[in-house]
Amino acid sequence: MHPWFLWAMTVTHIFWGLCVLYSPGVLFITALVPLTALSVPWSLVVIWSAALGGLLSLLYSTYSPWWLLGLISQQILMVLAGTSSLAAVAAGQYGDGVLHPRSFIGADQGWHVILVLFHALSMLAYVTRILSAHQSNVTTVSATKDPSCL
Repeated sequence: MHPWFLWAMTVTHIFWGLCVLYSPGVLFITALVPLTALSVPWSLVVIWSAALGGLLSLLYSTYSPWWLLGLISQQILMVLAGTSSLAAVAAGQYGDGVLHPRSFIGADQGWHVILVLFHALSMLAYVTRILSAHQSNVTTVSATKDPSCL
C-alpha cells in the first residue's frame, strides 16, 4: 500500500474525529451515519482508532503485525462509510435525510466506495506479497538445512 494513500486515509479519519469533537451533529454525514448507533464518545473511539491504526501502519514495517492491525482498523471504518454511501444511493436519501436523485448521490458519494475497494485490494496485494516472501524464505531455509543438499 502506498504511504500517500495511508496518509490520506489517516488525515481523513483525524479530520472526521476533530469535526465530531467540535459538533456531534457531524455524525449525520452519510459516511458516518452507521456510527450514530453508538454514543458520541464511542463513535469517537471508533474514528480515533482508525486514525491511530493508520499512524501505526505508517510507523511500522510491512512485515509487522501492527501494520496489518492498523490497516484493518481503517478498513472497518472505510467499509462502514462505503456501505452507508451505497445505502444512500439505493434510498435516494443522504444520511441526514435530504432527498436527491440517486445519480446525484452516487456522483457525490461514489468515492467512498472506490476508496474502500482500493484499500481492500491494496491490503490483499500486500498480504499476498508478504506471505509469498515469507514462503520463499521458509523454502530457502529448509533447503539449506536439508542434509541431502550438502
